[in-house]
Amino acid sequence: MTAPMKPILPRYVGDIWASDIVVLPESTRKNKYLLVFIEYLSKWSITVALPSFDSDHVANALLFEVVLKYGTPSRLITDNGANYISDAMNAVCARLGIARSRTSVEFAQSDGLCELLNRSIKTSLAAYIERDPSKWDEYLPFVTFAYNTARQSSTKYTPFELMYGRKPAIPLPNELYPEAKKYETESWMHYLNSHIPIVHGQALENIKKAQTRQKRYYDKTKNTKYDYKPGDLVMRRNMEKGSFPKERWLGPYIILEKNNIEGTSFKIKK
Repeated sequence: MTAPMKPILPRYVGDIWASDIVVLPESTRKNKYLLVFIEYLSKWSITVALPSFDSDHVANALLFEVVLKYGTPSRLITDNGANYISDAMNAVCARLGIARSRTSVEFAQSDGLCELLNRSIKTSLAAYIERDPSKWDEYLPFVTFAYNTARQSSTKYTPFELMYGRKPAIPLPNELYPEAKKYETESWMHYLNSHIPIVHGQALENIKKAQTRQKRYYDKTKNTKYDYKPGDLVMRRNMEKGSFPKERWLGPYIILEKNNIEGTSFKIKK
């Protein structure tokens, strides 16, 4: 059975972030992994090319690329991969008061936002590296900038505008876009304080409408599971890929606890 969709709605920009990892061909700089973070309201994305995907790299990226640049999130959504539930990550999140929500490694689509970002980044990179895949990390900053300055269908704004309160200055000849209005520090602060709440509110309403449509379609096409509780016995679908057919279901397993607030992922044992 499949759980009904439970949309994740942030309270403000920076409230909720999600993270995921993508394995790519080894680059000339010896990077093999793409670590991504995405902010839930603005859809602002951060991408980090890594030579290895150990727990220290992930914890450091969370601290230096997210917390020290955008503030401490109240919640971080990841899968159950070993590097996300390591002692280093647990220590950083506990020290900073970051709540954890976990999705299943085998069902990465349960965090659709990261899934869409991964697909977009990989598709965009493919257009640049067709002849030489080993240079993907050289193009990564440009692809990420393009994503962050593209209008999102769910918010109707670009991630850049929702994060910074202004439209981005695109690196093109000046005659191709109008000169930006100039502000003194005090007037700029007044503009931000009046403009950003309006834009964020509009984006949040647009997200709600998009999530309502997505939930209606998802729930219509998926079966609904029961509300599982700790102690319940369940079977787990066998997602292992191999050359020969294997059992479709494994178990039974006993549910120990929920992995996330939504109740769509659980910690189980045999």
